Amino acid sequence: PLNFANLQEFHQGEPGKPVIIHIQDAHSNYSGQKNLAATFDFLMRKYGVQTVLVEGSAVDATLTPIRQIVPAKECQRISKSLLMEGQIAGEEYLNLTSDHDMKILGIEDQDLYFESLRSYAALADKREAIFAFFNKCGYHETQLLILYFFVINRYCPASN
Repeated sequence: PLNFANLQEFHQGEPGKPVIIHIQDAHSNYSGQKNLAATFDFLMRKYGVQTVLVEGSAVDATLTPIRQIVPAKECQRISKSLLMEGQIAGEEYLNLTSDHDMKILGIEDQDLYFESLRSYAALADKREAIFAFFNKCGYHETQLLILYFFVINRYCPASN
């Protein structure tokens, strides 16, 4: 449904194999996550999609059991509030507010994911100093530094 999502690329897999649809979304953006939920809703209703694989998790993150405990109206209210605050994503919102029999499964390697979080946290503490450094550099120097770090990280991972 191109009124909910922007199709960037499509690749037809082998016949008889599962189809994987890669959707990029605007994290913690209310309208983006609402559109994501609408996209999944469309795919589930029209094509019978049942499984959503998500980054940032290494476990079964299906929220269906909550719908069996919390009354539907209350679940709708709480889910909308959590979505607006960026505490849940579109697939979680849909899982909590629809009748779809769906699974949300994390695809991360948990050890690598937590290593990445620790690296981000260490870098986040230096954010202001990094911005100050780049502000002192000219445009071309900044572009060269960005290119250098991209090349080092992409093609020389052992040097990190």
